Amino acid sequence: MLQLRARRHKQFRQVFVSALGRRVKQKPRDFESVLYRTPQLLAAISAGTPVWLVEGEKDVETAEQVGLVATTNAQGGRSFPAECAAVFENATVRVVLDRDDAGWDRGIDLASLLGGVGAHVQLLVPATLEPKSDFTDHVHGGLWECDEELGGFIEVRVGRLRRMHMQVLCAANTSWLRKLLPRPPRTPHWPPMQSLPSLRSSAPSVGLWSPSSVSSH
Repeated sequence: MLQLRARRHKQFRQVFVSALGRRVKQKPRDFESVLYRTPQLLAAISAGTPVWLVEGEKDVETAEQVGLVATTNAQGGRSFPAECAAVFENATVRVVLDRDDAGWDRGIDLASLLGGVGAHVQLLVPATLEPKSDFTDHVHGGLWECDEELGGFIEVRVGRLRRMHMQVLCAANTSWLRKLLPRPPRTPHWPPMQSLPSLRSSAPSVGLWSPSSVSSH
């Protein structure tokens, strides 16, 4: 069994419970992954109802509040268990992606994985513009449209996700290279000429030799 303990916003600590009832941090060898709300999920697929695959139990509960059948997997967006893909055979699956790099990765992977079992996969992103926005942010932002098939979410293609993923990687690599490359030498800062003290006024007064000074003696 897997337990999730919320810490900060969108941060969770996962704890596994062994067959002996002990809480452990590492996944037991005989652990079998299951999807959240499996009974409701199987019933909806059998009835031909589209199902929504979101990221996190909170988003599942938000989806249920607007009348949807939704599910999620444990252990994060990049950890969908391949052995659970067969559940979606020939189903219509609407995958909602968080607006971040992990979300783009999730969309690319699930389109291939679920498409491989004959599922009709629709990749959706929230209509919000904030980074890391998710299903709940979309609904709480007043963007859910009851009369619209996709609820106001924006459908995206795998090709666009790949381009967005590459943009994130390029930006990250550029930042990484900037940290490695030596910085150019700093140009010394010289004060403007008018701020320098006058040499004539600050020099000590000393006798200067001149022909007139010799002839006077």
